[in-house]
Amino acid sequence: MAAFIYIHVDSLIKKDGQMTAAEYHGSLEKADTDIRKMEVLAPAGSRDAFIGAVNAGADAVYLGGSRYGARAYAENFGQDELVRTIKDAHILGRRVYLTVNTLTRNDELDELESFLAPYAEAGLDGVIVQDLGVLETIHRLFPRIGLHASTQMSVTGREAVRFLKAMGCSRIVPARELSLKEIKELSAEGLEIECFAHGAMCYSYSGRCLFSSFLGGRSGNRGRCAGTCRLPYTVCDEDKNPVPGAPPYPLSMKDLNVLQILPQLYDAGITSLKIEGRMKKAEYAAGVSAIYRKYTDRLYEWIRTGRKNGWQVDSDDLKSLQSLYIRSSVSDGYYNRQNGRELITPDKPGYLGSNDEQLDMLRRTYLQGLKPVEITAQLTVMAGEPLKLSVPGRGTFTGDIVEKAKTAPAREEQIISKMTQKGDSPVVLHKVDVITDNDSFIAVSSLKELRRKALSAIEGQILQEYASGRQKTASGQDLMPQVFRCRPYSGRRLLIAVSTKEQLAACMDQEDCDIILPPWLLEDELPGCSVYLSFPEILRAHNRTFAERFLSLADSCDIKGVLAKNPETLMFLHEHGYTGEIISDSSLYIWNRAARDLMVRMTSACVTDLELSFRELEALWPADMAGRLIVPVYQRAPLMISAGCVRKTALRCAPSGTGYGFYYLKDRMDGEFPVLYTCGSDRSLCQNIVFNSVPTSLHNIISWKPCSDAASWLISFTVETADEAAGIIRFYRSLSEGKSVKGSIPAAGFTYGHARKGAE
Repeated sequence: MAAFIYIHVDSLIKKDGQMTAAEYHGSLEKADTDIRKMEVLAPAGSRDAFIGAVNAGADAVYLGGSRYGARAYAENFGQDELVRTIKDAHILGRRVYLTVNTLTRNDELDELESFLAPYAEAGLDGVIVQDLGVLETIHRLFPRIGLHASTQMSVTGREAVRFLKAMGCSRIVPARELSLKEIKELSAEGLEIECFAHGAMCYSYSGRCLFSSFLGGRSGNRGRCAGTCRLPYTVCDEDKNPVPGAPPYPLSMKDLNVLQILPQLYDAGITSLKIEGRMKKAEYAAGVSAIYRKYTDRLYEWIRTGRKNGWQVDSDDLKSLQSLYIRSSVSDGYYNRQNGRELITPDKPGYLGSNDEQLDMLRRTYLQGLKPVEITAQLTVMAGEPLKLSVPGRGTFTGDIVEKAKTAPAREEQIISKMTQKGDSPVVLHKVDVITDNDSFIAVSSLKELRRKALSAIEGQILQEYASGRQKTASGQDLMPQVFRCRPYSGRRLLIAVSTKEQLAACMDQEDCDIILPPWLLEDELPGCSVYLSFPEILRAHNRTFAERFLSLADSCDIKGVLAKNPETLMFLHEHGYTGEIISDSSLYIWNRAARDLMVRMTSACVTDLELSFRELEALWPADMAGRLIVPVYQRAPLMISAGCVRKTALRCAPSGTGYGFYYLKDRMDGEFPVLYTCGSDRSLCQNIVFNSVPTSLHNIISWKPCSDAASWLISFTVETADEAAGIIRFYRSLSEGKSVKGSIPAAGFTYGHARKGAE
């Protein structure tokens, strides 16, 4: 690979108004091999944004193609433009990662190979993936493309890192809610760790959110998030009374800015600093990249000189960032805190106005075309001999025979002018020394053809060198066992998930059903009935004690199995030799046959996804696989799992040991969304679950496949009273027995969810 340099700058804006962020033309590696480098990774929602980001010093960009990307409303790249962009990036020593991070339906999986093939051929560096089925498919079809586990996988623990490494991943983008201590634990597993450094944050764990999907049909998992968390809500207490002083925008997160804690991120072992914002303008990509380029370079120098005088960030640079399409309030995120009101924009979450002078400066400095690799060469022009262009380290290229001048010979300055003209190539002849007999004539077309021929050959050489260098960064080895050790599913027709002790008591009086206990109801003595235990929605270091406690109970109590909600749990159970029943919850997202087959190998049974229609489920789960299927027939859909806490944001933090309870969010249409807060005696389960304002109930379409063929029906309770829970169980038991049930479900209102149409 060609050698390139950084130019270090101490200020973003010179006195004459010209921006001077690093002129950067090359790879992440510098001469200072003793200092580990962090990649500056920028968004590129358009060709202009790509140009701005790389001109400003980004080491890599992430972008979307025409399909499969989780930014449905961004510009995105067509095939030819994306292939060209990959090649241009590689010539400049940069990397390109493609977002393939939507949940993918079966018919879309069929087209994935043809979609990716041109980019794989062009040398695409990596794909960012959320869907486990897509992950496995790409690893099988394109083993040379690096696999990056998207933040939407909500990786929170070392078990998930090992799980994804076994599936071929070379990089993890963990959940944005992790602390620096947790990130350091993940980095110790040996994969690259890419963390968000700047831009918008989601209230739900790393964008895994069904709020937009269930309220408006626009799925965030398909890149169509409507930004429901940015709307106003009234925070209400257990009795549904408004909490005085609660913020009107309790779910709206501040934007992220980590410049002031950059050394801490470095020390946590982070490989890549990710700038959020693929839907932002090109000026944003350029301006933010320039500042993060400046401070990563400053960080290396600071480390090299012994970390003297403390870490400093110029106030002018912070002010500049505030003028680049960012919200009025920023924070350094979850890196040094578990949650808190300081992460929320309590008032209207608007953006600060942009600075027109700064934007104009960015356009002039970074958006006037791709800054190319500059080549020095020597051109020999002698009558009767072929044109000869010699490029140090690149070879000699010959052209047409030079004619003897009949009148005035070609002038040296004219020759240089034609040979140094800029075109579409990311390589230019910057300086050409001419050796001539001063008695020669050469056509302009001959000069242009020699220049084209030489630059094309040099481009090919650089691309070949880049390809040879990247062979070390291919996807990891596939180490995933074909079958996890778990018993076949033996669940009964009704499977009941409870949230409260009152609901549990009501269920214990029911016959012919199995009960799922949540972590906050786990006691040393379990109820005398058929029980499954639900692992936490998010398994992190601070609630790992629950997982270890479960293992001790599993050996001594009558536990049929577990409900697994994340890859951490699957790998934890596998590594600890658990052989009971394992049920994969809907949060493990089975949208296609590849994901289905993966979960079938690893689990005893699977809960169907909440965003697929019955027609899609029927195609995905044929009759001979229905014995592995569990269909949710009644539940309030969990719209958000959050590390944040609505109660704490309202300054009503529950005393340690409270365990669990419900607050409510009331929207502008007076819909009331229950918010389950869980704490634990040591706050080991500290999180919120926001549920839909009305339950999903399939009682009127219960005869539809695959509901009628499923092994079990899942009924999940949240705020129902004991009497309501008992009535709902009796209602569905009658349906399961084929009895005619008059009247509607015993609930004030209900929705069919996505059963009829599916999510967009």
